[in-house]
Amino acid sequence: MISGSRLLRSLISPPRRSLPDPPNSGCEVRRKALLIGISYVQEEYHSNPQHQLGQGPQRDVVGIRALLQDEFKFKKEDITVLTDFPGVPRDQWPTKMNIERAIHSFVDGAKAGDIYFIFYAGHGHQIRNDNSHEDDKHDEHIVPCDALGPDFIEEKMIIDDLLKNILVMPLAAADANLTAVFDCCHSGTVLDLSHYRCNDCTSWTRIACRLYRHIFSKPSVDLTMMVPFTMNMFGSAAVVHLDPHIKDCQGLCLLPKRRGPGCVVCISACRDKELAWGGDKGGSLTRALIQALKENTVKPTLKELNVSINAEVKIRSKAAEKKRKQKQKTDAAEGPSKIVQRPQISSLWPLVSRLPVSDFQDLAESLSRSRI
Repeated sequence: MISGSRLLRSLISPPRRSLPDPPNSGCEVRRKALLIGISYVQEEYHSNPQHQLGQGPQRDVVGIRALLQDEFKFKKEDITVLTDFPGVPRDQWPTKMNIERAIHSFVDGAKAGDIYFIFYAGHGHQIRNDNSHEDDKHDEHIVPCDALGPDFIEEKMIIDDLLKNILVMPLAAADANLTAVFDCCHSGTVLDLSHYRCNDCTSWTRIACRLYRHIFSKPSVDLTMMVPFTMNMFGSAAVVHLDPHIKDCQGLCLLPKRRGPGCVVCISACRDKELAWGGDKGGSLTRALIQALKENTVKPTLKELNVSINAEVKIRSKAAEKKRKQKQKTDAAEGPSKIVQRPQISSLWPLVSRLPVSDFQDLAESLSRSRI
């Protein structure tokens, strides 16, 4: 029996067609990864014990590194790790200065088609800014190990605007490809990417509305503005790109008419206003992501991955909610009234893929192949 979603895909997907050669065709594609895990356990920063994250970030980094090497052809020398775990040399601690320096080195020399992966497990933070361009008037930050003492230290945090400027834009300008995973609170737009509403593959209402707009919108009469489907960041799946400055994304982006450089996809543990949950076994998003990518012999599409991690995180959030309620009954512990965590996928350009791909070999290939 054909499921409703499979039937819908078969109805709206165009016939298979040949794809153009990927960037760097004939050349070896370079892979680089930067993994950041912060537990806030270094004594010299006098972190509030309530804010320390235990062994979870360490296990997240170990798990992601193994995934990259075992499943996605990253070599040991391709991977840079910054952690504050006991025994790690000071120059490898994820301080504000070291993180920014590592990102500058990470993007240096990027070329078209190169593959970049960044992972962050630690605290995320929001700060009110009435002049912010974001809808909620809050700026998102990641929290280096030296940005957390008895309380959060704003000047030591790294704001989303800076992350976009030093990480996203250099890779986009080089037409390289970035997959980012942020397993932290308030991480929905931590890279300040324009498109996230239109990438919500879990909302059937949004999918139906978007499909309706594609079908009934008038085609452009300026044929010089039309471009074929472009290769995704790993050169196998089709992703179309739209200049994000043409119109703000309201979740119903039409088929693009202009191509922009680079392919940037960010998987966040939660929406901007939400908290991310984890424990000594690791963060909820990281565990769900590793499970989804290891258990599937054929790497999932972005939609399939999104549905899978949302379902798994929901299960873990319910378990955390149950434990929280039990703890409140015994010691009146303070905390949010209810645990809500919904992973979010954002991108520099709208992700719209309609071409089936039979061979998936690379990480961003499995993360960026989206279907309406």
